[in-house]
Amino acid sequence: MAIFALQEIEEIKGKIKFFFLTIDGESQFEAFEAQIRTEGNLSSELVTVQVRMQEMAEMRNPMPQTKCRDLTPKNDPVKEYELKTKHLRVYLIHEEHRGRIVVLAGKKGTQPKDIKKFRKLKEAYLNSKQA
Repeated sequence: MAIFALQEIEEIKGKIKFFFLTIDGESQFEAFEAQIRTEGNLSSELVTVQVRMQEMAEMRNPMPQTKCRDLTPKNDPVKEYELKTKHLRVYLIHEEHRGRIVVLAGKKGTQPKDIKKFRKLKEAYLNSKQA
């Protein structure tokens, strides 16, 4: 069984705290970020993602759906969000009394597959808290 933990994102400051979800000590987002930096062609979009997280943390005016989309399924008590840039997607949940948790990141071309994986990770994380 996977071991889930939260790692606070120190660079993001605001009214809402941000965390990376780590699975067995590894953050999927940080691994994705390293891959993008190695490829080099989308590095500027990583900065845009961080700016969007900061805007969310500061609770600025609601972002348009072109930047942030609510993915929460009907009747699901845990909010799901997708932060978007031209080519990158970051999937988060909102945990009451804690903040926003970055679960997964991916590219626009793998979006449907990434959303399925995101929801499986979300479910596994939430179930691990009840165990």
